[in-house]
Amino acid sequence: MITYVFGILAFVFAIPTWGMTLVIFFWLKKKIDNMATLQIMEMAKLSAEGDGFKTLHKINNAAIDTVYTQFGSNVYGYTREQYNLANRAGILRTDYHIDNDVIFPSVFHPDIGEIYLYLHQADGNILNIFAVKPSVV
Repeated sequence: MITYVFGILAFVFAIPTWGMTLVIFFWLKKKIDNMATLQIMEMAKLSAEGDGFKTLHKINNAAIDTVYTQFGSNVYGYTREQYNLANRAGILRTDYHIDNDVIFPSVFHPDIGEIYLYLHQADGNILNIFAVKPSVV
């Protein structure tokens, strides 16, 4: 919600400031999203090392997309575009699963290597994180 408010304010003040408020807004938003991405990866590392489910608050969708864009090479052998198409069509492969309904996309963590990462965003920008190493699955 706060992102929307600041985005609207940046847009309103864009004309009198020759667009500098928009530049500053997008620069700050990118920095905040990168910090959130690092938080997600740190919680994923802790979860994969055996700490179970982790929760982060006030994480937006851009940070989640950044995690899969920067660290995810594929999802069950899919490219990112193929994964999105398969997800929309409802035909995802379920090679790795827990209780037959939790799908773990493959992500390469710089510290501990490949992990299967499950992210679930609940109401209020609450992000639930669960990760396992492939040898555990």
